Amino acid sequence: MDMQNIKNTHKNTEPAEQWINFLKTISNSEEHLYMIIDCAHDTRILPALAKSLNSRCCLFNEENVSETIKAVAPFLVKIKNIDEFVSWCISEGMHRHWMIFFTSADQHVSDLRLHFKHFSLAHTPDGKQYFFRYYDARVLPVFITSCEQRERDDFFRHCKTIWVPQVSHEGSAQLLQLDITGAAQVLLNP
Repeated sequence: MDMQNIKNTHKNTEPAEQWINFLKTISNSEEHLYMIIDCAHDTRILPALAKSLNSRCCLFNEENVSETIKAVAPFLVKIKNIDEFVSWCISEGMHRHWMIFFTSADQHVSDLRLHFKHFSLAHTPDGKQYFFRYYDARVLPVFITSCEQRERDDFFRHCKTIWVPQVSHEGSAQLLQLDITGAAQVLLNP
């Protein structure tokens, strides 16, 4: 896929529309498009997610999680089409760090859920565990670029490329691309 052509194609549209067009291009590739959305950012996310036609699952074990926890939990969404929910998330959440996007080959959703759930616990040298919200769009770029290569290899084991919304110093919403090398590239900068 030629990223320069994608950038040029979307130059003259509003930021949310640019992102939607970019994601439509990605969703038409051989890889499957996914989103991890953090319901803790806005109380409207979970009810809106329930109306989406895209398949989804909580990163936590849904059977053992209360509705209160689900309301602030991260959800993995397989984006088969850019429906009203995905468009709404982009329009409302691109400045608010709600979500990250990534592509994966023919990986089963349950395997992806377990893979990404694994990273939500951080272990300290003294053996304590802390909840790590790596899927916050402000956190993931710092995490990926500061990891050692073996850690990035593990994180990217089931995904090829990650796209993260960022807010520039000027306040505009950018789409940042992260890859297994730790490189970060701004793709969309309206």
